Amino acid sequence: MHFSSIVVCLAVLSSCAPSDAAIPPPLPFAAVLHDTGSVTLASPEGAIGFIASACLLGDKIVVLDESHARASVFSSRSGALMRVIGHAGDSTGDLRRPVQVVRAQGSGFAILDQGRRLVSFRDSQGGVLREVDLPQGMFNGLVVNERDGTTYLTGRSTAALDKQVHQLGADGGVSRSFLQMPADNDVLQQRYGVPFGALIGDLLAVGSMASPTVHLVNGRGENVRDILLPTHWYRAPVWDVKASASGAATDMREWLRKQRLVNGLFGLPGGFLFVRVRDFSTPGDGLYAYALFDSTGSTRLITAPTDRHVVATHGDTIVWTGGASGGTQSVSWGLLSAPAKVATQQ
Repeated sequence: MHFSSIVVCLAVLSSCAPSDAAIPPPLPFAAVLHDTGSVTLASPEGAIGFIASACLLGDKIVVLDESHARASVFSSRSGALMRVIGHAGDSTGDLRRPVQVVRAQGSGFAILDQGRRLVSFRDSQGGVLREVDLPQGMFNGLVVNERDGTTYLTGRSTAALDKQVHQLGADGGVSRSFLQMPADNDVLQQRYGVPFGALIGDLLAVGSMASPTVHLVNGRGENVRDILLPTHWYRAPVWDVKASASGAATDMREWLRKQRLVNGLFGLPGGFLFVRVRDFSTPGDGLYAYALFDSTGSTRLITAPTDRHVVATHGDTIVWTGGASGGTQSVSWGLLSAPAKVATQQ
């Protein structure tokens, strides 16, 4: 990890706190991040579908192929497939809908599988250490503190419908739930209001697709600060009465094509938060845009829409997919670039 590089960047970012009005125009993704590594993935098992999440572990990359319910380990040097650690199925180690992989305590990692409704804890090679069943409800995010192993699920628990975050105890059950769930008055708000989170130092950041607000929560479960996305860049959802009332897929899709929704949070050293937004109003399946916030909630930079899909941060390193051609998939990683640092001083 290039920790010294990010320290320089964050020192510059912390030197001023411009208002939203002073934020420079959106920057191209390539001007914000420069890659320090990139590989094209080679998969003898066939085409790789949508990469929902990935985890960089030294000379290995763990990739979740949500389309094929598959988890694989690739070489971060060559992109060669090292092993498949999860196929579609219902036995130990199998997957149904893997949506997130995160580093865990020690050298291992954990996979959130919405299909089999469990968290699968793995060793550094991908072997199953244990599988923890999810409580009843709908969970959209998994956060693991690498230092002490504390594990959080973000979502709706049937046992605590009014709370957004649920901490797992040593026995795998929920030991406590916290952070008030906002009111959701219709079908759309319920569907897109399921929260996700990320650790930023000692704080837990929690957001959802249904809101422009990100909550920062301390270890006692107290909401200590909120971050609001800049209004001229992010369009808060306007709930459609027709789509909510009918629940029809065509009405839902028509509503979604007009939205730009938060769908990912990533922590960086120094209390910085990198926010991913999905712009469904752009061509195809929708492009992504990103914003960087400091520890006070001030917006430091924003990007123009891009096909680059940020899937993880590890220390100062940001990991993303996209950019390959000919139907192949690539994974890249890198740091905030010098032009990004200059833009934040304006």
